[in-house]
Parts: sequence; structure tokens; C-alpha cells
Amino acid sequence: MFFRRKDVNSQSDLIAARWYKVSDTSLSTVLTNRFGTSISTVEHLMAALKLCNIDNLEVDGPEIPIMDGSARPFVEVIQSIGTRPTNTARKAIWIHKKIEVRDGDRITSLLMIWMSVPLCIYEQCIVGSLYWLVLLLV
Repeated sequence: MFFRRKDVNSQSDLIAARWYKVSDTSLSTVLTNRFGTSISTVEHLMAALKLCNIDNLEVDGPEIPIMDGSARPFVEVIQSIGTRPTNTARKAIWIHKKIEVRDGDRITSLLMIWMSVPLCIYEQCIVGSLYWLVLLLV
């Protein structure tokens, strides 16, 4: 996921939403790029963007409005105005082997095993059909 700051020059306007770009969490999550350009209060908007399958966003300012403190207002606006496709290829990270982190005698180990399951709820009822592709992590 990337944020593009429209209010700064184009050389330093792109901010990647990655864990290692988090520069502050005291009042909100702040992401900062290598040029010092930052965007703050991103957590609820990022949840909404993920739910709506959006991975690129232009913003006009250094801070995202808090709204009501949830992702709901963002999801409602995105659903009401819609999205547009871009010509940019999506990037994905696939974990193909065991991940292990050690700190002294402590260890955390994860093995990514998954399967996809098509899921349909309310097929042909008054609410309409809702479809998801669910990834089950084992």
C-alpha cells in the first residue's frame, strides 16, 4: 500500500505503508519516507483500504482525519464513490518457507500454510449474493 502526498514535491511524495516506515506511535501511527515526508493517523483508513482492496491513494495533507475513530466512514465513502483501476501491477509478498525469530532463549516460529475457499452467503435472497475468497491460515 502506498500513500502519495499531493501537497509536496513529486520527488519525495510517495510513502510506503510498511512496518519499518513507522516513525511514531505516541498519538497515532505516523509513516515517514526517506525524505522525511510523513503521513499520520493512517490506521483506520488503512483498514478501510484493505477491506475495499485499494493499495494506492493520493492524499492532500500530512494527516488523515480521525472521523469517528473507526474504518466505517472511510468504507462508506469509498463504496459510495467507487474506485478506478490503475495500470500499475500489484505487488504481493508470498511466504514460502518457515520464518523464525530468536531473542536469547525465546523463539517465535511461523510456517505459512494456506488454502483458499470460495464462500457464498445469502445466495439469491432479498439481501443479494455476497461472495468472498477466504484464505485459511493454518
